[in-house]
Amino acid sequence: MEQAGGAREGDEDDEPGPVLSSWGRLLALGEGKQSLELRDAEQGVGRGATCSLVLNDAGVSSRHAKFVRGAPPTVEDHSTNGLWRNGEKLGKDQARSLNHADEISFTAPNAPTALKFIFLSA
Repeated sequence: MEQAGGAREGDEDDEPGPVLSSWGRLLALGEGKQSLELRDAEQGVGRGATCSLVLNDAGVSSRHAKFVRGAPPTVEDHSTNGLWRNGEKLGKDQARSLNHADEISFTAPNAPTALKFIFLSA
């Protein structure tokens, strides 16, 4: 049965939600890891529930990093454990610009269980 607006009864679950455009992506490196879409102007990443992107890993701080949309986009280290861009440790409360294909590591990049991503600009 068709309802107002052209929708048919029972179609509520069949229609996808709104598509939000992303300004960047963190492409996960490693088997079984999940990539992350950067959509908001500022996106916090960490283990904490207040972060818009949550990483459940013991090596990740509750509020580990913040990604900021801009020209150029930036990443800020807010962790006690460290954040690396292209193998260089940023340092707490330090920010660096991001370039397409930069490697971002939320744990020591040489560790066997390193949590690494490639930044892809949209």
